Amino acid sequence: MTPAPRSVILIAGCSAGFGHTTLKDKGADVLQFDVTASPSAISAFAAEAWKIQYENYLLRSGSGQIEFLLKNTGYLQGGIIEENTPKKVVVQLDTNVFGLLRATNAFLPYFRMWRAGTIVNISSCT
Repeated sequence: MTPAPRSVILIAGCSAGFGHTTLKDKGADVLQFDVTASPSAISAFAAEAWKIQYENYLLRSGSGQIEFLLKNTGYLQGGIIEENTPKKVVVQLDTNVFGLLRATNAFLPYFRMWRAGTIVNISSCT
C-alpha cells in the first residue's frame, strides 16, 4: 500500500512559541536553522532540506514534497527609544528583515524548480 501524500511544511522559528507548541510537541520532525546565519549557510541548509525531501519523494512515489516555507522568526523589541541601542536594533533587523530575505532567497529557486510552493511570513509576540 502506498502511503498517503503528506504536505511538508518547513518552519523557521520552532525553538519556542507558535512553532514549538503547535508542531514540535505534536510529533513533527524539526530541522532547525538560524535565519541570522550567513546567506551561504542558509543556502546550504536549503539544499540539504531539499535533498532530504527529494529522497523521501522518490521513496514515497511522489509524496512529501516541501510545499510551504513558514517563516515565524520575528520578534518585538519594546521600550522607549533611549533603551534601544543601535546594536539591539541591528540584531532585530537582522532577524526580522534580513533573515526573511535570506530564507526567501534560499528557498525560492527550489520552489521555482518544482513549479510549486508557498512562502508564508508571520510573526508573533509571546
